[in-house]
Amino acid sequence: MRSAGTATGVTAMQEQASRRQAGPVDQRIQRDKELIIQCLENIQEYSTPEQLDMLGKRFGKDVVKAFMATNLRQDIVIGIKANSDMPRSMALQTANFQALAQAMQQLMQFSDNPSVMEFLSEMATSMGFPFSIGEGRNDRREAEYRLNLLNDIEAVIMQSQPELLNNSLELANAMYQGLAQMCGPLVQDAEEANPAAPDDSGIPRIFLQFHPSFMDVYKDWLFGEQVKGASNARKLCVIQMWLDHYKAQLSQQAVMAQLQAGLAQAMNPQPSPEDEAALKDEEMRRQQEGAEMDHQRQLELRDKDAELGERSASANHDRKLVEQGAQHAGTMEIERARQSAGA
Repeated sequence: MRSAGTATGVTAMQEQASRRQAGPVDQRIQRDKELIIQCLENIQEYSTPEQLDMLGKRFGKDVVKAFMATNLRQDIVIGIKANSDMPRSMALQTANFQALAQAMQQLMQFSDNPSVMEFLSEMATSMGFPFSIGEGRNDRREAEYRLNLLNDIEAVIMQSQPELLNNSLELANAMYQGLAQMCGPLVQDAEEANPAAPDDSGIPRIFLQFHPSFMDVYKDWLFGEQVKGASNARKLCVIQMWLDHYKAQLSQQAVMAQLQAGLAQAMNPQPSPEDEAALKDEEMRRQQEGAEMDHQRQLELRDKDAELGERSASANHDRKLVEQGAQHAGTMEIERARQSAGA
């Protein structure tokens, strides 16, 4: 059991189980193939015209015509999907679970990468486990269920109301109403005036469905192989279902914007009118005080400039007086020297 927790141990157990039960497994495979051939031959031999019409609507008239003319035992080779014939045991399933869990533990950090998710899906499928990871996985199943249910609804309406066969719009509307009765509501809160009204759990109902999942399933159907045999009424019905979820997604985004705005307002509350008036008065008072202080500083600067100007003028006057006195004294000295020389 310790070796079963590794990939090598799982492979060894599969090979051992395959060798032990190769004979019985081959016999079971042959019985399954024979049963499939017999079922298909019964469809060819005993199908009524009404059943053939239903098959034609589902798979296409050309496909049904070719099927009815086929020699099943000569023209068709039935194969077995890889690893689907492997014997299952509790020990092997446990080992597979452990190996898948180890791989998911390492790879789920890259869950945003579609290639990683596709690899995990293929790995789980090869081990025989249903794989559904990610947001909206239940909604994808619901969308696929509605598409399958739409086939049965169309068949019932065509039998009960054959006059609608020539009116695709009326038939599509009848199919849509029938689906709404069986799976209602098709879109959460589509008929409510307030899409943000919470349910009993307190969650806004508009968020109870992951609308991109529905839209992806319907889009894949509209652009896939299955649509080739579908009637115009069924196509119109699926298009309407896609539009419903597209509009719901837009409403969801609008509600989310409102909730975010309310949350932002709650976290950053706006002041009341009285508080705003008090803040404005305080701001005006501060502006007035600032203006008075600026005026007072200007007056002080002007007085200082005047005082400095007076001091500078007084110093210049004193300097001129000293220079004049020195010049006069020099002149007197020169005159005395001349008088002394003349004597």
